[in-house]
Amino acid sequence: MQLNFQQPSEQNDSFILPFSFIITSFFSLLIFAIALAINPTAFSLELIRLPSGLSLAHLFILGWASMLAMGAIYQLIAVVTQRPIYSNRLGFLHYAFYSVGVIGLYISLTGFQLIPMIIFGSLTIIGTLSFIYNVLKTISLSKLNNSVISATRNALLYLGLTVLTGLLMILNFRFSIISFHQPIFLMHLWSGLIGWFLFLIVGYSFKMLPMFYLAHGHSEKWQVWIIRFLHGAIWVSAIAAFFEKALQLSYLSFFLLSLSLVLFILQIKEIQRKRFKKNPGKGITFFVGLVYGLTGASIITFLLAVIQPSLLLNMKFIGAITLFYVLGFVSLSILAYLSKIIPFLWWTFRYGKEVGKGETPSLSEMINETVAERKLWFQLLCLLLFIGALLLELNLLLIIAAILFAFSIVYYLMTIVKAFTI
Repeated sequence: MQLNFQQPSEQNDSFILPFSFIITSFFSLLIFAIALAINPTAFSLELIRLPSGLSLAHLFILGWASMLAMGAIYQLIAVVTQRPIYSNRLGFLHYAFYSVGVIGLYISLTGFQLIPMIIFGSLTIIGTLSFIYNVLKTISLSKLNNSVISATRNALLYLGLTVLTGLLMILNFRFSIISFHQPIFLMHLWSGLIGWFLFLIVGYSFKMLPMFYLAHGHSEKWQVWIIRFLHGAIWVSAIAAFFEKALQLSYLSFFLLSLSLVLFILQIKEIQRKRFKKNPGKGITFFVGLVYGLTGASIITFLLAVIQPSLLLNMKFIGAITLFYVLGFVSLSILAYLSKIIPFLWWTFRYGKEVGKGETPSLSEMINETVAERKLWFQLLCLLLFIGALLLELNLLLIIAAILFAFSIVYYLMTIVKAFTI
């Protein structure tokens, strides 16, 4: 949804800016899929922390998931704050710095070239910090204050913490400036994976799910507690790691994470209870299923952390749940939402001015939701097969699963991109 409070040139910029990020993220995801098909063992437990695995992981997280999330925020922040983005010009500068930084970081990580990594990592940080400033400034100028804005603000702060700890780790590799590398690494992971992505997904779901369900008058009592428990999960892990108690207190982090996700499910049920639309769209139904899946995985991890804490030192176990979270929950949540958001945004830009002047395509014609849902399930099954092959260390199955997973990514992208041709 784009509010009509800007001049025509500003409205064009407000479309070009977010879609620059979105289209670039599609290319990043495509490159990731091709690279994974060429090098299926990059995510094997022996190689994931080597340059080939690190470069692919950062391309996926920075080039695909974060790039698209930034574009989505530029598009949706006007709906959340009831005012346009503070500066489109700063947004385009962010795009330039961030895009060059991410591409350069991907290439330099492949060869683990420290000086280029520092240079391109710095460009990525400059772009990210300009994005954070731009959105926080927009929020500060808004008179609104609610759980969606709070979650957005927190997600941005954790994003800043993620990139800064990432740069600190790169500098430490080169200059050995600190001795406590492990706590910084854990803060980097928790801030990025939970603080940035989960805050954003949960926060914008507070806004988007009622829109898709046409829900009104639902209780929002769980939202503040969801945010508080997510904070708790991150900082318990970070503080425990600093005092070398990460393993002993890991159960508490996963307990708080699980509690937050359970409350998120209760919030979804509140929305569903007050809905006027039975079917919010198959992509949204798929997303809700992902939330249940992640909650179950988090509860199981918590129980295992209580019964057998040393299991969290097992790289197979940690690798499996991390891949499920990043390649599964985060990425598939984004793709599921895109099946609803892209048709609406493109239709508004392409046909909004033609309403009443002639025939225009319906939103359902732009993306076949049944086909999109089947492709999402196919991608999830391919991912589970890929993770299973990694755990079992079956090289032939790993190659087949990686190629299938890469194909499933491209296969779904074709459905999304098709909307731009209608």
